[in-house]
Amino acid sequence: MERKFEQTAVVTYHHVSPKGVISQQALLAFLQDLAIGHADSLGYTLAYLAKMQRGWALTNWHIYVQRWPKCGEELRLATWSSSCRRLRAARSFEVMDQAGERIIWAESRWVFMDLSARKPCLIPEEMSRSYESGLAPVIEGERYRMAREDRTRTPDRTLIFQVRRSETDTNGHVNNTQYVAWAMDLVSDRIYDQWETKEIQVVYRKECYRHQTICARSYETITAQGAEVMTVFADETGETVLAEVVSRWA
Repeated sequence: MERKFEQTAVVTYHHVSPKGVISQQALLAFLQDLAIGHADSLGYTLAYLAKMQRGWALTNWHIYVQRWPKCGEELRLATWSSSCRRLRAARSFEVMDQAGERIIWAESRWVFMDLSARKPCLIPEEMSRSYESGLAPVIEGERYRMAREDRTRTPDRTLIFQVRRSETDTNGHVNNTQYVAWAMDLVSDRIYDQWETKEIQVVYRKECYRHQTICARSYETITAQGAEVMTVFADETGETVLAEVVSRWA
């Protein structure tokens, strides 16, 4: 049986950026909450997973934006898993406006984790069957390929900072939405003020914890279509990469 999990949400003032549209971080929070709601509907609540010392770790995002919803808009959100087997699951998302037009779509990849051992583990067969939707992914053939950082190039912006308590979640590490918020803060005003984000890619490589020192490097490239910004988050040595965010603007 083909099935999607759906919820509605309203973009409030708390969710919007200085441009009056939903911020990139708030969008990811909406999608994250939608995934949690889907899991809850199947009986795999956060409390259940915590008792079993299991959880999902997000490894990749690829998001396309037709337009950013404004403050006050009511949205219809949908998610489904096109694949859930062995260690990994693929999850698709769609955001529709009140006219029923799809304005945002995204593909994501998740790894099932043994939280006590902090390593991947097999997804139970019963869980795999529950999550399988019978639907194709919203982005067919997604492989999450991203350009490598060119270490011979001088970053356009660098920032060294410590992770604050408010930037971590119940798993004890930096929440996945926070990296996107940090990346957006490193985008120069000339790009942020002139263009809109049309595409976001994220890869999460290692966990990051409270009080950990982060070395962020941001590279900007002006293209014929607009701009591309790559932000790399590394540990205090600058060598071990924790996450990478690429945003494309037009």
